[in-house]
Order: sequence, then C-alpha cells, then structure tokens
Amino acid sequence: MDINLAQFKYWMEQKDIEHLTPDPLFEEWFNKHREVTRGKAKGARHTNAGMNASSKEDAEQFNDGAESAAEDSYQYFVDSQITIIDALLNSSPVVRNFGNVLERITELEKSKASPFYHRNREKSNKNDALIIFLALEYCKQANISEFVFLSGNTEEFASQDDKSKIHPNIAKEYPDINIHYFKEAKDAVEFLQKKGLKLVDQFKRRPKKVAKFINIDEDIHLVDQLHQYFEARFDQWNYLPKAYWTKHYPFVVGPHEISYNQPFTLGTDNPQLYALLKGLVPSPLGYNSAISLDGVQDAQTKIYVLLKQLANNGAFFVSFGDEDNIRLQLRQDNNSCLCHDCRWRRFDISVMLSQIDFKSDDLAMMMDLGYSAYKLGHYKKSLELFVHCRRLAMKKKKYLIQFIAELNLTTLVRVVSLSNSEQDRDNMLKVVPNFDIETTIPMLPNHDQALAQKLFNDQFLDVAALVVEREAGRLRRYHRGDGFPSTNSIQYLVEAVRDTREFFVKNCIVYDDYMPFRSLFEPFFEALIASFTTKGVATMRIANLSDVDLEMVIEMGNRRTIRSVLEHYEVNKLPYQRFYKMGFANRFQRLVDELISSKNSSSQPWPTKLIRKTHVYFENMLMLACYLELNPMEVESMSKDILRFLNQLDDSRLLTTLRQDLLQFVGHNALNMPEDLHLAFYKLGIRNQRLRDEGFLQSLCSTYKVLGIQCFFPTDIIEEAFNALEASTATEWNDGIEGLICILKGQPETMERLHTCVLRRLKVSFSADFYYDVSMYVDNLPKEYEDEYVKRTGAYIQSLPAPVMEFGDGTDFDPRIDRFLNFIFMKQGVISDAVKSAIVRRGIYYDWLLNLDSFDYTHFKVSWIDHHFTVYYKRYFRTSKKLLDHFKEELKRFYSKEYSYAYCLLSI
Repeated sequence: MDINLAQFKYWMEQKDIEHLTPDPLFEEWFNKHREVTRGKAKGARHTNAGMNASSKEDAEQFNDGAESAAEDSYQYFVDSQITIIDALLNSSPVVRNFGNVLERITELEKSKASPFYHRNREKSNKNDALIIFLALEYCKQANISEFVFLSGNTEEFASQDDKSKIHPNIAKEYPDINIHYFKEAKDAVEFLQKKGLKLVDQFKRRPKKVAKFINIDEDIHLVDQLHQYFEARFDQWNYLPKAYWTKHYPFVVGPHEISYNQPFTLGTDNPQLYALLKGLVPSPLGYNSAISLDGVQDAQTKIYVLLKQLANNGAFFVSFGDEDNIRLQLRQDNNSCLCHDCRWRRFDISVMLSQIDFKSDDLAMMMDLGYSAYKLGHYKKSLELFVHCRRLAMKKKKYLIQFIAELNLTTLVRVVSLSNSEQDRDNMLKVVPNFDIETTIPMLPNHDQALAQKLFNDQFLDVAALVVEREAGRLRRYHRGDGFPSTNSIQYLVEAVRDTREFFVKNCIVYDDYMPFRSLFEPFFEALIASFTTKGVATMRIANLSDVDLEMVIEMGNRRTIRSVLEHYEVNKLPYQRFYKMGFANRFQRLVDELISSKNSSSQPWPTKLIRKTHVYFENMLMLACYLELNPMEVESMSKDILRFLNQLDDSRLLTTLRQDLLQFVGHNALNMPEDLHLAFYKLGIRNQRLRDEGFLQSLCSTYKVLGIQCFFPTDIIEEAFNALEASTATEWNDGIEGLICILKGQPETMERLHTCVLRRLKVSFSADFYYDVSMYVDNLPKEYEDEYVKRTGAYIQSLPAPVMEFGDGTDFDPRIDRFLNFIFMKQGVISDAVKSAIVRRGIYYDWLLNLDSFDYTHFKVSWIDHHFTVYYKRYFRTSKKLLDHFKEELKRFYSKEYSYAYCLLSI
C-alpha cells in the first residue's frame, strides 16, 4: 500500500483536510488512467512499469526490510494504490466547470501563455489548466486560503526557476490563496504533519525483532563463531544479498534489527565484531590482529576465509553506530579462479566447452558444469547435467541444491520448448524426469523456504526492480535539476543490480533467457550515465566507469540502448578505470581470440546461441570503445583485434550493424593510432564490398579530414582500390564506387589513371548512378555523358507512378530525385518543365524545393532543410531571400532548437 496515499485518506476521513476532485481529473482517472495503470501492472510485473517513483520509495521505506518487501507482489501493490485513489476521488466533492474559469483558460490558450504552451513543442494542455484552475476557483468561492497541490508534472505546473514552487502565472491568478506545491506525496505528508496533523499509528515504522535460526556457540572465540555461522548459512548457497545473512547473531546482538543500511556495507551493533574487523591488517604471513586470537585453531586461514566470504557477498565496508566506517582489507589472491563465472568473465570459452562432458559425484562441480553448458548454449547437455545434479543432491540430502536443479530444469524446459523444433525438443527433453518442485520446498531449512518460494514464483527480482527504479528516478530527476537523490543513490543502484546478477550466477540459477532481469539494464545504465554527467556532490555521481561497471553493461546490455542513452545525455567520452588485472582491452582480445578460433575449429563447433551471444558482447564492447578514454596501447590493441575479427567475418548482417560503430571508434580514437592502423582500416573498407556499399570509405575519408589526419596511400592500397573500382558492377547504384574514388582522387599521381578508368567504364556501359557518383569528384568529363545522365534520369522521374501513400509530411521521397537535383544545383542547370512537373507531383517537399520564392511558408517544415543537405543544396537555398527572411522572422518570434540548427547550416 502507498503509505502516503493511505495517510491522505485517513486525514480526509478525520475531516483534517478536504480533497478536491476537478471534473477533468475524475474523468481522466476513471476513463483512462485507472485501467492503464492496472494493465501496466499485469503486463510488466517485474519491470514495475507505470509505478510512481515516490510510491515505490514509500513502500520500501515503511516495510520491514528487503525480505518482507519481496513478499508483497507488485500487482497487489498497484491494486491497493488504485483502491485508495478510487476512494479519494469518489468521496471528494467533484468541482464542475465555472464559466469564468473556462473563459480565462481560453484567453491563456489563445495568447499561448506559459505554463500551458511550450515553445519547443506545439502543445496546449487544456485539461491540466482546468484541473488546477477549477480547484483554485472552488477555494476562492469557499474562502479557503490554504491550498496544497500535488503533481509530478513539473513541466506544466512548476516554476521554471524553482521546481519546488508553483508557476507564477498560476499564482498571480489567485493572489489571496497560499498555494503549496509538491512533486512527491511524502513531501506533502511531511508539510501537513508540520502543520499539526498527526500520522496514524498503524503507518509508523516498528522495529523488527532479530530472527535466530542458526545456532551459534556464543562461548567460543568470535572468529570461530563467525566461521560457524558462515559454514551453516552458506552450506549450499554461494551468494546471498546482505538482507539474507546480516540480520542475525553474531552481526546483530541486540533484540531488534538495526535500520542502518549503506550500500556494500555490513552494519553491526556488535562492538567486538567491529573491533575485530577494524584491527585486522594484512601482513606477509597473513593478518596482524589488534585483538587476541588465542584459542583459535588455524586462525589465519579462518580470518582469510571470513574476509573473503564478506567481500564475495557484497560487504566491503563495516559500520558501527557513530564510529567511522572501516574498509575490509582482503589480501590479493594471485590464483586465477576456475569457477564457471570467472572463466566466463575472462572469455575462456574453449576451456569451458572442453569440460562440459566431464561427469563426477562432486555436486558443486557438476552444478558449475551444468550452468556452464547453459551459458554456452548447449541446452541438451545442461539438462543432462542438472538431472545428474538433482540425483546427487537427493542422495546427499542437499535439498536446496535439489531445489535449484529442479528450478533450472523447469526454466530450461520452457526455453527449449519455445526455441526448438518439435523433433529437437522431444530429443532434448526426454532426459528430464517428472518431479513436483513444490514438494521440495518444504524439505528446505525454514530460513530458506521463503526465499525458495520467491524464486519459484518469479518474485525474487521484485525488490531489485523497486530499488533500481527508485534510485534511477531520483538520479534522472536530479540530473534535470528537479529533486535531490540520496547521497548514496548510485551505490544503492549498483548494489541492487550486482546483488541480483551475483545471486543468480554464483548459485548457478538459470536466469538470462527470461527478460525481467535484463529489463533492469535500461534504467540502471541510464541512471549510471545520468550520475556521470551530473555536476554535484561527489557521492551522488561516478567519476569513471570501472571494469566492474563495464562487465554488467557488456553482459546485460545491447548496443542500441547504450548508444541511445549516451546520445541522450550528450556524452562524448567516458573516463575508464582499470579494476581487474585483465582490463577492458585484454578481455576484448580474449573474446576476439575465441571468436576466430571458433570459426577455424571444426572439432568443436559453437552452438548458434553462443555465437549470437558473443557477437552481442563484441557489439557492446565496440560501442563502449567509441566513448571510453583508452590509453594509446589499449587503442592500438583493440584496433588490431577489431581488424582481425572483421577481416575474417563473412556475416554481412553483422557488418552492416557495425558500420556506424566502427566509424565512430575510428573517429574517437584515431589520434591515438599509428598510421599503419589508419591504412589498415582503409584496406578493410576496400576489400569488403558490403562495407563499401554502406558508404564506409567515404565516411572514413570525411572522418580523417575533420580530424586533420592525412594518409599517404602506398602502392598496394592504390592498386587494390583501382581493382575494386574496375570490378564493381556498372549497372547498379553503388555507394562503394564513391568511396573508392574518395581514396583515388586524393592522390595527384592517380588522377589521370582515374580519369581514364572512369571514361572506359562509361563508354563500355553507361550507368546514370555511376556517372553521378564520379561526377562529384572527377572533372572534365565529356558533355555527352552529362546530357545522357540528365536524359535518363528525367525519363526515370517521368515514368514514376503517382504516389499512392503519403509519408510523414505528405511527400514520396526518392533518393534518385534528390541526387538529380543536387547535380542540377552543382551545374546550376535548368530542369525541363515536364521533369519539374513530375518532381513536384511527388509531394509538398519537392513543390517547396523547386519554388522557394513563391511557396506558402505557413506549410513549411524546418526538417526539409536537412533532408538531403549538400554544399550545392546550401548554395541554392542561400539564393532565396524569402527562405532566409522566413528563418529570421521565426527566430525573432520564438526560440526553436530545430530552426536554430537549420539556420546555422545555411549560414556557416
């Protein structure tokens, strides 16, 4: 239940406040938003789509901790919220239309007055105006002088100078009413509480008693107590979020759980534990301790295991009351971990593939291999291994591992059933025995049954989703200058995502084929970047991206989302901090090694699922390398690996996908590359026809020109370019031809040969598209070919059927027409009346383009300027006084980002 909404309902029932329901608000809620909210809840339970950020924060603030938060399903939460809103609206006076209010709003609408008119978007929101003005008019006529208005819509209602205050245009209409504006329900509740209203007792937070479910011998040394606790708690778990293991003795010695909860921090009220951990200092032989370790057998090993266990489960700091937090000092282990997760992080894929056929009675090893087989896309082998694990677990009475094996089998059966043919599915699933997982849950220890039930019901992710969306919302609003996050928002966010990922992976729980976990990525990554670009308190932002952050982005993300977020926040570079011995560039090298090895190996072919997954990782890492601040050695290493991979790639789809990212990578890192790598990227474009056809070479030339980098092409590259040009198809429209000419035209000694080559091609087989491409770069071509181009293209234009569909602004755009007009503008030629008429018939854009000085500019779209903008279009536009005068008038009337950008294009 939303605690704040329930508090409003209580105050209204006690006659402490009066809630007003303007008629448009009543209609919008019951006719639209009510069912939309309920529908989003049903369709996106794990993503928490549509849930108010404040409500999530309040729900978590007043619950009894992370474990109980997960018990209430998201659907229940939304249904209870809807019920309260229904009650508030139904029991409030509905404020009908006042004539004078309608008249005043009409005047505001006509004058396009703020806040209901926005210059950057043509919008007049009459309903928003009605909602607040009707309520204020009611207060005025009822002699009510105090008015509290709650809305997250700061764009319509808040002052643009101070988002915590009502817009002055609203306030000045009712000067006798004191308007208190709030974006968050909790702030409104706090304000009314300060005014003297009392919180209802049932909503006050009560301390939760400490649960004691593991018997610890409290008479032995604290080190032995901790060792005893961890052996029992992590007997079958490999990772647990802090909420599941820090709320008990010996971490808590008082009668109630402590509420102090910082990210990545173990909170304790045990002074002995704090003293022990604070006094541990690494030494060459182990740890020096400030407290006596007398009586502890094998003390150094136990302390090392203790610290490693804490760090492995997300506790890197310790807090105790008002004392300073301490950082745990774990000695570095130089041994490479051989678990499936560490191998996967290092991209030791070949080794993992070579091991999945191994079978033994070592239950932990078999769970590890079962999960490895799953990650590698060998679903049949994964099913076989988890069936084996289930038998072993039953035999050894390891019921938690039995449950995880059965949970994995259940998930894999679903995945296999949805993604394979009937024959393949039956062949893979025949190894799976019948079982009832719900009968396994009661066999678990009492303290694990609730957690197992959440996993079985797909509810484990609910808490993480609440935290991610809450903190992401805070950081996004803070980035906009609207609101203030907690000092640890970014750490809470990272901890929630890391905890979730580690819990599933370390415990070998199959997860990444169902989308709820991956749906955490977008709000997580956006908040990460919003934090990075925020100018504010250091603890509210990240200074750089480390290997730990990048690891999650690579595994969970996709290149489209990564690019979209970075472009939205106008990020050009991302500082990078190396955290692991195997840094970003080293991991990329390992990935490329494995990808190339997989193609050359016939003995161990990769499953299609694994190929797709690793290609996504390659795409994500290339995208990140377009922004990360890598040092020259890392740039050189990554460039060589990119070229190694792409030179042997025969997947044309992937090449098309990567073209833009590849160009951006070169542009971002070119100044840190040696010249031989510049030439290597040119060779890649010359040799790969798919890249040439996608315009890679001409874009590469433009990139280097902008950066001021001049490449001197050796003879072998010149010869390859000529060979590719002469071998290209003359009868097809080929952007690759233009790219080849970009290279050859820049070399004085090749111009004569290029001219001869072009004339030979034109003479043998004239192509209008080929002629257009070469005419942009090669001078002194015979006039007969120009006439032939105009004749053929004119005939093509006149032969086009009449448009049957209107696209966007009512124009059937044609790239050949756009190129033809560019040629005419370049030559400053004249178009015949018949061809001009045929072009104008294509739609209003072409009508404007060919009649700049007679066009009715009330129908003008500023986006037309950039549709096919070239130096020749620009020269043509600047000849029109009417067009330029229109821009000047519009920019005087109001500021528009689109008009300003277009005018800059014309002016520079």
